[in-house]
Amino acid sequence: MNIYKLSEKERNIIVRRYFDGRTQMEVAEEIGISQAQVSRLEKSAIDRIKKITGKEFEFYKVDILD
Repeated sequence: MNIYKLSEKERNIIVRRYFDGRTQMEVAEEIGISQAQVSRLEKSAIDRIKKITGKEFEFYKVDILD
């Protein structure tokens, strides 16, 4: 899965949440949107990743950058 198939905002959220270990509230404050919007965008990105890869959501840095 190439992370660049996600929108810039989705990538930003996924990286901050799963690589930087931030909470949804922290991400929301950092990028200037509500926690609810972060939650919706995160779910959308995860659903797209599942659809593209046919796999459950498991992130490994190598997989997402390939």
